[in-house]
This record gives sequence, structure tokens and C-alpha cells, in this order.
Amino acid sequence: MHAESRLIPSLGSVRVSRLDTDATSPERQNAELQAVRGVRYVAITRDLDVSAYRLHPLKRPELGPWLTEPDKLAQYDQLIVWKLDRFCRSNADMRDMMKWADDTGKKLVFLVDGLTYDPAAGDIGRIVNDVLITFIAAMAEMESFNTSVRTSSLHAYLREKKSWQGGHLPLGYDVKKEGGRKILVRSERTHPVFMEIVNRILNRESVGSIVADFNQRGVYTPRNWSRVLQGVEPRRALWSISSVHNLFESDVSLGYRTRPAPRGRGPRVTDRDDDGNPVQLWEPLIDKDTLHAVRAAIADRAITATSFYERKRNPLLVVAKCYECGANLSWQKEKPDKTLLRCYKAAKKGHPCQSTARIPIDIAWTFLEEFFLHRHGDRPVVEGRYVKSEPTDSGLSVLQDEWAAVSEQSIRARSQTARERLQRRLDELDTAMAEIEERQGAESGRWETEEQSESYRERWARSSPAERREMIIRAGYVLRIKRTPHTEHYTADVVEDK
Repeated sequence: MHAESRLIPSLGSVRVSRLDTDATSPERQNAELQAVRGVRYVAITRDLDVSAYRLHPLKRPELGPWLTEPDKLAQYDQLIVWKLDRFCRSNADMRDMMKWADDTGKKLVFLVDGLTYDPAAGDIGRIVNDVLITFIAAMAEMESFNTSVRTSSLHAYLREKKSWQGGHLPLGYDVKKEGGRKILVRSERTHPVFMEIVNRILNRESVGSIVADFNQRGVYTPRNWSRVLQGVEPRRALWSISSVHNLFESDVSLGYRTRPAPRGRGPRVTDRDDDGNPVQLWEPLIDKDTLHAVRAAIADRAITATSFYERKRNPLLVVAKCYECGANLSWQKEKPDKTLLRCYKAAKKGHPCQSTARIPIDIAWTFLEEFFLHRHGDRPVVEGRYVKSEPTDSGLSVLQDEWAAVSEQSIRARSQTARERLQRRLDELDTAMAEIEERQGAESGRWETEEQSESYRERWARSSPAERREMIIRAGYVLRIKRTPHTEHYTADVVEDK
């Protein structure tokens, strides 16, 4: 027990960008960390398939919480990493972590490099170590940049040759050797899984129920299917709603060549040739109309589900607003039988809105009811309905998406030749859209209105809160209200929603 108390409480960190069997394998890193004498590890984190260049140490899945959460920080005195380039491949990140060490009083130990950054040290040794650590981190960043350039050049060459670049297989595809290159083809094993998802979404089934069913049946996730088809053991992983959405956010399923979105934000972007046409590499899994229909079905269900959930909690959503700043009043529940409203911006730190007092929802309803019935109570209810004659052409939305993509490419074009070729494509799309819109104009429906036999006062009396909310919205009113803190005094106005 006495010997144990002399051991330095330490945190170990293992990281690799790719799981392989090279000299930097996690097993080797772990073994060398365990061989360090005079330490007692509170934990050894393992961040596998994690890029040090792209992900800051403070944001890594396993290491991050040990560097930021107070209860974990209190358990160790030093962080031991196998090698500096396993920890940081960005000089800026390394400087951040040295400041982190200064702020927390923790040592940073790099085994293979033989370097230690000790915030408590004050001699020339700390200065030397500081310079060496910064230099090694800068060299690691240069190496990562050069590797990125080499990889980008290789991928560009492979794209020109229409050869698969490697990585995760999109669900529905398998890789096949053809001559001296690899191509993607429809997979006999995963294409049925992909089409099952498509058909269930188009049949108006929720993505959540599909996810639950797949997890119950033990269906491999897209990444696990990729591993299995490439001869690698699958991991323990479950489907999620985002893993289904990701299948349809980009045009990968159309067989198009894609690239990451700028700065890695958003779905992958479709590459286009000089004429603005998407670059077709592989056989499509589905056609454009089907992909667009799936996206629309997902969006419709998401909007419906969100609106229903929010309205169920807060019947005055969008109708009741803060008197001071105009922000929506959010729902709060103090007791099972008492619902309160409060400016959601006032609840945020640093926001200038001072309207923090909570308002009983019954009070808000009272102001709205008195105003609405005074204005409209004795008038007959007027209802409108849209009468459609013929279904519209679904191809219009596909052409609109295509026009937007080519238009964006045209804006980026630098040469006059490229702009002229893209403009010809835009003119073709414009003509096709105009023809469809002309047909739709001839087939379009019309709005019809009709006075009902009951008054708005009678309709209000028999309506639910959700129905009353719709009446307020159709009439174009919003309630702006606030409460004087610690009193029952309210200031309110019902105004037209502009």
C-alpha cells in the first residue's frame, strides 16, 4: 500500500488514424505505456480510427472527457503519450495543449521522443523541451500536409481513370477488379438492404421504426457491411437515424463522383464536367426521381414530427412572443397541471433580454381569446380549400435541383469558354422547366372559399387548443406579452404578424 502511494497517478493515451498492423499499432503503444515504471494509470484511452490532424485532443471521443471534465482531471498528475505525433499533428493544437498543461498543472510526457513538458519546471531544460516539442509538432504538421497532397493527387488520378479510391463502400455497392483497376458494382448482398430502406420510406414508414427494426434483426450498419465485403471483421455498431439520412443526402446512390463538402460541412458534393453534367462513375442504385422522392418523404416526416411534438408541448408556439425582444416564448412545466411560458433568449447567458419572468399559459390564452372574439366572434367562419385538377409533373423538382447545381458551378467558372458551355446547359434546363411549368399552369387547381353557418365564437367554443392556435395564425395575429417579476402584473399586446 505504501509503495502504491508513491506511484504517480497518470493518464495514458493511445491513438491511431487507421487500424492496421504497422509499428504504430494500438497494441504496441499500449504495451510500451504499460512498461513505464513508477506510474499508476487511472485509465488508458484508446482513440482508434481518429485523425490527429483533423481532431483536436480536447475533442477526441475517449481522451477529450479526461482532459476537460473536473472529476476526471482530479484523478491524475500527468498525461503519457507514446509519441508526440500520436498526440498532435498541428503546431497550433500542440500550443493549445501546452497552455492546457499550464492551466491544469499537468505534465505532458512523450515516451519515444524522450520529452516532458512540465509547467512547474523553471530551468533551461523546460525552455529546451518547449522548443523541441514545438519543432516536432511543426514537422508532424508538415508531414500530414504532404501526405494529404500526395493522397489528393492519387485520388485525382484514380478519378480520371474511373477507379475506386478505397475507403468505406457505399451501402448497395461492392468492389470488383476489372483489369488493373477497381470499380464499384451493385452488391448482391447489400443492394436489397438499400432498396428495403427506400421502399419503406416511400411507403411513409418513419426512419426511426426502420432503425429499430434493423437493430432488432441484427442487420449490419453501412460501415460494417463495408468491412465485411472487404474481408474485415465487423464491429459492434447500431443503426441510427443519421446513418439512414446519410444514405440519401448526397448523389452517391446515383453513381456520381462526389467530393467532401467545403470545410467538411454538409453532404458530399457532386463533381461536374465542363458542361455542368454530373460525372457518372458507376451504375446507379436508384434513379433521380426516386432519390428526390425519398428525400421529400424524409423531410415531410421530420417537419410533421417536429411540429406535432412542439405544438403538443406548447399550443402557443409561434403565437406567443416576448414583449421585449420578440423571440418565441418557450414551454416550461413547473407542475403536472401548470404550464409556463418564458422567453427562450432571456434564458441564455449573455443575452440582453431581461424578460425572465415566467407566464402561465392560461393568462396568455385569456388575452388572445378576448382579443380574437372581440374582433371576429360574431362573424361567420370562412373556410377555404384548394381544388386540384391534375397531378403535377414530378420531374420539375429534379430539373430545379440540376439547374441550381449547374448555376453554382457557372458562378465559380473562371474562363469564358467554361461559362459559355455551362450557360448552354442552363438554357437547356430553363427550357425544360418552362415547358413543365406551362403544363402545370394549364392544369393548376384553384382556391375556393365558403361561409359556414356557425360564427367564430361558436367554432372557438368547440375547438381544441391546437385548432384555436390555427385560427389565430390564419387571422394573422401574435401575442406579445411580459410579466413584471414577482408580481401578477402583465403587459400584453395582440398585433398583426408581419
